[in-house]
Amino acid sequence: MPTNENIELRSVVDLLRETNTDAKVAPEFFHSLLTLELYAIGSRRTVKPGDFTGSHFELVSFADGAGASFVPIFSDREFIPPLQDGFHRVALRGRALLDLTRGQRVVLNPGRPELKVFSAAQIETILDRLVHGGPPEVTP
Repeated sequence: MPTNENIELRSVVDLLRETNTDAKVAPEFFHSLLTLELYAIGSRRTVKPGDFTGSHFELVSFADGAGASFVPIFSDREFIPPLQDGFHRVALRGRALLDLTRGQRVVLNPGRPELKVFSAAQIETILDRLVHGGPPEVTP
């Protein structure tokens, strides 16, 4: 898999659009998804009131119209809706962010035309294939 040093990474959104008409672009899409900075919404929660050493950060999840939960992630910081007090933008490399979502359904760019839904199993496949050196075998 190419590294940042020897290729110019293309936008996740551009590649996602291209995969709709050309499946051969999928490996580049997944590489960019895992390599580029992605964004999520997080909140800091205190485990014990007044004890900041017991606080931790967690990603926010939402429910869709059917009541199924998902973690929203965004390929562009401008895609994040305005946040209420207590919520923060989280910026991480795609692989690290997806690793935090293991076991959960993920929606890339919810509410936008550049939307992609990943099941929990697809997230596992994407991450596990990367660890074992092969390209993900998940259809975008």
